[in-house]
Amino acid sequence: MKTIGIAAHSSEGGALCFLTACHAGAEQLGAHMHPDIVLSAVPMGLSMPAWEADDQEAVAQHLIRGVQIVADAGANFYVCPDNTAHIVLEKVAGRMPIPGLLF
Repeated sequence: MKTIGIAAHSSEGGALCFLTACHAGAEQLGAHMHPDIVLSAVPMGLSMPAWEADDQEAVAQHLIRGVQIVADAGANFYVCPDNTAHIVLEKVAGRMPIPGLLF
């Protein structure tokens, strides 16, 4: 089974994604079962000045760091549950150490 990496940009999105993965895992695999999951939560506040200045490269550095953390922890792929992070993540996908699912 693959290890899921959750690269949280917001704490709310990361927490909801974790719970969703656990609940869906139990539906597919049985009670109290889910894939291995690793989570990074680089504080969104670090990237907010860059978002406000439309400095997508600075935002990318924080997002890449979050993905690197889950990759280093053994994730096979990452998800980033955020409504706007995909704007930057799609542009830097080739710089990521593991593939991602953006939604």
